[in-house]
Amino acid sequence: MGFFETFKKLFSPIKVIPRAYFQNMLEAVYLSTYLIFTMEIFKLILWSIEYWQKQDFKILLSIYFVISFFVGIIRFTMYKMWWVDIMYEWRKVWYKIYLEKFIQAEWNQVEKIWTWRFISLLDKWIHEWLDMTFYLTFYWLQSLIFILYAIFSILRVSFFWWLISLLLILIWWYVATKANIFMRDKRMLRRKAENEANHQAVIALMSKNELMQNNWLKTILWKIFTHFDEAKEYHHPVNVWFLIIDEFPKFMFLLIRIWVYIYLYSQILLHKSSFSELAIFITILSLMELSMNNFLHSLRDVLRQISWVQLLWETFENLTPIKWFNTWNIFKSRTDKIILKNISYWYTDKKVFDNFSLIIEWNKKTAFVWLSGSGKTTLMKLIAWYLRPQEWILDIFWNDLSKTSLKSYFTEIGYLTQEPSVFDWTIRENLEASVKWKVSEKAMKEALKDAMCDFVFEFEKWLDTEIWEKWIRLSWWQRQRLAIAKIFIKDPEIILLDEPTSALDSFSEEKITEAMHRLFEWRTVIIIAHRLQTVKEADDIIVLENWDVVERWTHKELIKKKWIYNKMLELQSGF
Repeated sequence: MGFFETFKKLFSPIKVIPRAYFQNMLEAVYLSTYLIFTMEIFKLILWSIEYWQKQDFKILLSIYFVISFFVGIIRFTMYKMWWVDIMYEWRKVWYKIYLEKFIQAEWNQVEKIWTWRFISLLDKWIHEWLDMTFYLTFYWLQSLIFILYAIFSILRVSFFWWLISLLLILIWWYVATKANIFMRDKRMLRRKAENEANHQAVIALMSKNELMQNNWLKTILWKIFTHFDEAKEYHHPVNVWFLIIDEFPKFMFLLIRIWVYIYLYSQILLHKSSFSELAIFITILSLMELSMNNFLHSLRDVLRQISWVQLLWETFENLTPIKWFNTWNIFKSRTDKIILKNISYWYTDKKVFDNFSLIIEWNKKTAFVWLSGSGKTTLMKLIAWYLRPQEWILDIFWNDLSKTSLKSYFTEIGYLTQEPSVFDWTIRENLEASVKWKVSEKAMKEALKDAMCDFVFEFEKWLDTEIWEKWIRLSWWQRQRLAIAKIFIKDPEIILLDEPTSALDSFSEEKITEAMHRLFEWRTVIIIAHRLQTVKEADDIIVLENWDVVERWTHKELIKKKWIYNKMLELQSGF
């Protein structure tokens, strides 16, 4: 993306929230007008003092006080009416835009990007981006208006020196812009080197025991110092250009001031000007220099931060949306099979399934058993359509998923993993989040009892208890039971379980298994488990090795065969 395309993209929020930016620019014009009024009335006050016009002085001072008082009242009202609303309204708009992009993005893409990267960019750089463009439109417009006023003031004195001043300003502007563009590229490289150094520091902080046992601290420090040295090399040219940007305008305004002092002093000697005009010009030039410095410093800040905003764009806006998330046919429940045919799926450089086919019976508990790392979670995500295979025929209860609205399909799935989906909300909000309709308190109580969540009734506020960090920090097994209660409330047609009891002790596993048996009634259940205690009562146990079906019977029949499943039983002592 080129420089001008980047800036056009940077100010794209104006199209999304035009009212906010219109009000913002209106206030910039309003305050600039007040500043110009202040300069003009200051000139008249100085003139009245110089020529001892006492009556004019009193009138001008009164006018200035009254107008300044009302300007303060109006600005306070504008801030109260506009700014507070705008600051949060734009965040709501942009959070909605980017969260929708993330939620409706292809899982194949999302899986390749760490979640912390999404969180970091969403949390910090949406705010930075919007604040940046909002304040830039304010300060740039305000600075531009005052710069034009200052240039016009010089024009009233001398056309020739107006041309000289304008030429110097344009040269300064060109040099500063080119320098900022150059520094932007160097800063991006410097920031990458600094990020790599920080990444190595995070590794050190998260691997204390490894560092102690293997004496790796020197190696980590060497990597950190290498990246810092690289960042330092990029920082040197940036520093030089910063110095040019800061010193060149000082020299330029020094020349303009010298000219103003000499010219106006000569005019005073010839009685063609006054000391009041000299004083006002000195003030105007000082404010003009301040405005231009503010303008270019803000440009420098933008170019310094733009690399992160570009990362926000690249991460969120390049996400490919799921093609049929909310289109095609509505998913319909039927008493039919789940058919996987010719499924092929691979990550970037690793093929997981190749022309894989399988039929899963309706209204039965089907269990997949295999060794860790054999693609079991991938298979579950393919059935749930959380991942899209490269080649497929996937038919769920006679619904071809390539022609089915996934939004409607997801409402018929209950997905329970090793990490239970429980939010930092109240228990009531967690249960209501599973469905679109209003859930009665009676239904919630029944779901909690069916899921064996008796611990909830011991809380003082029970359903209105805030969980996790705020009030009650639930144990893992309590969160797992609450996740099961959410599925009871949702009442889906298909239940997908990805090793839901793998991290539990035997007592907790027994309790949760009992709760799940109630959940399984009259539903199609697919379960993946490494611990065979969880799957022994399944109607259909499928043993996979290297992503192929090698055994498929009930628990009793598989024991008689004394093949792979039986060997796995023998290895799991105490079964």
